[in-house]
Amino acid sequence: MYAPCEGVGATTLASNFASIFALKGLRVLVVDLDFQANLTHTFGYHSELTSEEALERGIPLAKVIEYNFANLTRNYSNERVALQQVVKKPFGDCGPHLVPADLTLDRLNTLPTSETIAGRNDESAVIELLKEGLARKDPYFDVSDYDVILFDVAAARTSITQGALFASDYIVSPVSMEKFSTRALSYLCGVIAEMQEHFDRSPELILVGNFFDPNRVRRISQLMTITQSYQDAWLDRSVRHSDDLTNAMPGEADLPLVLAKPGSQAAIDLRECVDALLDRVGLVGR
Repeated sequence: MYAPCEGVGATTLASNFASIFALKGLRVLVVDLDFQANLTHTFGYHSELTSEEALERGIPLAKVIEYNFANLTRNYSNERVALQQVVKKPFGDCGPHLVPADLTLDRLNTLPTSETIAGRNDESAVIELLKEGLARKDPYFDVSDYDVILFDVAAARTSITQGALFASDYIVSPVSMEKFSTRALSYLCGVIAEMQEHFDRSPELILVGNFFDPNRVRRISQLMTITQSYQDAWLDRSVRHSDDLTNAMPGEADLPLVLAKPGSQAAIDLRECVDALLDRVGLVGR
């Protein structure tokens, strides 16, 4: 999930979409690539605690983050670890698997990698990592068993964000009907166009309306503007505004809304969005 500006619900949608994918029988790996770790917190993990602090507070050590995506990459440090050591399983084997984040993930944006030293770019490094992992050629990053790999990235255009976007088949971006910005959407389309120009490859953009209020005339007008301008990218399902959704924003909840309140209108909207999304990309549950 990616949005070119903060506060539009990308992480909230990521945690809920990942949970719904798993409920439909899909094998899901969700990767938190934001060093603020909001997605990691939503799944109940503590990114800022040390093992000693957790023990003092009576928090299980399994809730502490020891590794993140950086530890899966080549030459980040002397300690490259296998995916099995990094992954967290907040709801067991059948739920979404999480590659968590913590503050140290931000170092991946500043440390030179072997790829950049060799004259290659970080974007290519991430896609090569995924290709080898999907083909079972990298024992440290074997992701061949997953049906869906979902990256949740920060709004900032960092090397991590660029790499994840470049490696993805689809960019799913929420559009907040409360903070609608044509400039932000134009910027996002520009980023995709740059990828196509420089690398002859770009992901397909899918826009999901969020915080939609059908009772407000201005929201209807905004929706018409977006759907006319981005007709090919717009998903024909939106998530309506509700207190449940607002309270499910990062920092306000430690469980995805579709699990905490599965009967709420927002949860129903989220499930309908996932159905439309799976139909769009040609993927069905097991």
